[in-house]
Amino acid sequence: MNHQFKLAGILALLGLALTTGSIAQAAAADAKLTTLAEQSHFVRTGRYEEVERLCPAFAARWPQQVHCFRFGTTPEG
Repeated sequence: MNHQFKLAGILALLGLALTTGSIAQAAAADAKLTTLAEQSHFVRTGRYEEVERLCPAFAARWPQQVHCFRFGTTPEG
């Protein structure tokens, strides 16, 4: 992961923790937004269901930056 993005993520978490008043609350909220790839240190990959679960969660957390939409269908449907 790019160090600049990692630093930005850390700063965002710190800002969230300060606004909610609890680092533990911020960490618990972010644990729900962690992908299977991140959890497995990029050994495993998430499935479509993970995208369907995480995209709305990311959009709820960061509504100005994240938007979910369908842009096509695979041959498998």
